[in-house]
Amino acid sequence: MNEQTKSHNARFRNQDYLFLTGKVLDIGCGGDPIKLPSPAIVQGWDQPDGDAQYLESLEDNTFDTVVSSHCLEHMVDVPTSLKNWARVLKPKGHMLIYVPSWTFYERRRWPSRYNPDHKASFDLLDPENRPDTHPFYGFKDMRALGLTHSLELIDARLELDGYDLAQTWNLSLDQTLGKAQAQVAFLFRKLA
Repeated sequence: MNEQTKSHNARFRNQDYLFLTGKVLDIGCGGDPIKLPSPAIVQGWDQPDGDAQYLESLEDNTFDTVVSSHCLEHMVDVPTSLKNWARVLKPKGHMLIYVPSWTFYERRRWPSRYNPDHKASFDLLDPENRPDTHPFYGFKDMRALGLTHSLELIDARLELDGYDLAQTWNLSLDQTLGKAQAQVAFLFRKLA
C-alpha cells in the first residue's frame, strides 16, 4: 500500500533521487505514482496501459529512468519483464526496482501469506537452501539477469524502515500494511 510514498525516506537517505531525473517511467504506479520535482517528467504505467511485462506501446530507448515499486513480483516472467523494461530505457539510464523481501515480507513461506498474486520472490541474500517452489531471485540472480539485458547492477540493499525485527516470525502480522517497509532495492545502469 502506497509503496512509492513509503519509499521516499529510503530514496532520500540513499540519494536515489540523483538517478530519478529526465523522462521517468513509473511501472505499476497504481494510485501512488512517484512524485518528482520539475524538470523531471513522470509517465505512469499500470494495468489500463497494458501488460507491464511487455510495455508493447512504448518505443525503445525512450526513458532516462525506469522505476518500479512492488510490481516485478507480480510478473509471470521476470526475465522477460526486465528485458522489456531495459528496452525502453536509454543507454546510460537508470532503473530502480523495489520488491518485497523474501525473508522479511514473505517470511520465507510460499505461496505468499499476504499477497496471493505474487508470482516470484526476491532477496538480497542468496540462501543456501534456495526455494524450489517458485521463481526466486537473489542478488547474484539479479546481477546476472541484468547483465543479459545490458544492465549493470550498481547498488542493492535491504530496506526495513519502520519494521519491527522482533515481530519477524509473527506470521499473523503483515507490518507493511502500515508504514513499515520490508523490501529490497536494486539499482541498475544501462550500459551504452
